Amino acid sequence: MNDKTLSPTELEVSPYQPPSTPIIESFGEDKENLAGRWIRLLANLVDGFIFLIPMIALSFIIPFIESRNDLGIFVAIGIALIIFVVAIVVINLILLYKNGQTMGKRLLSIKIVRTDGSHVGLLRIIFLRFLPTGILSGIPFIGYLFALLDPLLIFQKSRRCLHDLIADTIVIDAFSDGVSRRSTAVIIAVSIIPAFIIIGILAAIAIPAYSDYMNKSKVAEAMMLFQGAKIEADYYVENTGKFPSTEDLVGLKTSGAYVASIELNSQEHYIQATMKEEESAVGGKTIRWTYVTEQNTWICSAGYPNGVDEKYLPRSCRS
Repeated sequence: MNDKTLSPTELEVSPYQPPSTPIIESFGEDKENLAGRWIRLLANLVDGFIFLIPMIALSFIIPFIESRNDLGIFVAIGIALIIFVVAIVVINLILLYKNGQTMGKRLLSIKIVRTDGSHVGLLRIIFLRFLPTGILSGIPFIGYLFALLDPLLIFQKSRRCLHDLIADTIVIDAFSDGVSRRSTAVIIAVSIIPAFIIIGILAAIAIPAYSDYMNKSKVAEAMMLFQGAKIEADYYVENTGKFPSTEDLVGLKTSGAYVASIELNSQEHYIQATMKEEESAVGGKTIRWTYVTEQNTWICSAGYPNGVDEKYLPRSCRS
């Protein structure tokens, strides 16, 4: 008979209890818990794709607006697109506040948490996760280094980008069915990659079209300023038989939002507008309206020197 006395600790443990080891949850190093790198990339692509929807819409809308030449339609569509973008931002803020997810992250079943696994606050996400890297990336010259370093840090063991390190956050899986999430990811990848190719093609069309539309709008301002002076100039010629000698005689407004100056040449009978110097195809260019005495009409054309490209002129001004 064994008379060995058991300690209180040994008495509390059943001899039939299977051996076990303590489980310590460590989100920062647990690769099973951390969201995959490709899943995070795909979620970001989804978020980017959602914000590109207005650009896709514009690529189809701009030609329609230009053909109708209706400012009301342009304003209405612009307001609708602004509301759409604001709605996306609000939805993302709500999702981030509740679950630490954007629309893309929710679709891919991943979320942002603190490194200890606790809920992450919206203010931390905005002011520590988004804002610092945005400011750093905007620094001239060296900003590109921060913009490159931020995503590359995901390849470290903890899979934490620069914005994660600053905000003390990680991105973890938030799904119960791995198979369904993988299926969703495959479907999204198959759908979104061709979509981005299409967007690239549309952007190549839409961006120049939008740029042309804006340049034509700037030239249109010069046309509006001229139209007011034209009425006065016609009246002056009809009553005096002479071309006006100064801008004041025709009430000519000599500048505008995009027009740097408008001058009247009484010797050669023309009015010429010079666009403001800026980084655009019409910056610093000129537009001229010449009065033909024999025909009692005006001829619109590119100015001299440095005339506006003919494609930005109204159809009535093109040769």
